[in-house]
Amino acid sequence: MSQMREFFTKCGKKIKDFFAKMTVEVDEKEDKEGWSLGDFVATVLRTMKLLWDVLLVFALGGLLFGAGIAIGYAASLFNATETPDPTRLVQQVRNISSVSKISYSDGSIISDIDSDSDSDPCPKRMRFRTMSKSCYCNRG
Repeated sequence: MSQMREFFTKCGKKIKDFFAKMTVEVDEKEDKEGWSLGDFVATVLRTMKLLWDVLLVFALGGLLFGAGIAIGYAASLFNATETPDPTRLVQQVRNISSVSKISYSDGSIISDIDSDSDSDPCPKRMRFRTMSKSCYCNRG
């Protein structure tokens, strides 16, 4: 038992000596002078940089969290969607008809044209042309 006490006493002295060597004696003159303007500005700038870094870390974490929520939401939407039958889908596409409005250059409507996609092989091509009253004045 006494050997253990001596061992721990020696270890305690070694630790005390180690930390005694690490401490630095401060001159009382330096301590009484206070902070200079440079010390104050440096401390303020370091604090601002630390706060900015913390803000960036939180922003990055929030961005990643939001992206995870968005991807999860999109995945849940795609997962719940059923794939339609291809033959039924083609049949629905072929039954599309659209209504076009023809108007004069002043904006007044001439007529509505109901176009069926089966009747014309090129439904995007215009079938006829009309001339407005000011066609010759504005060169076309």
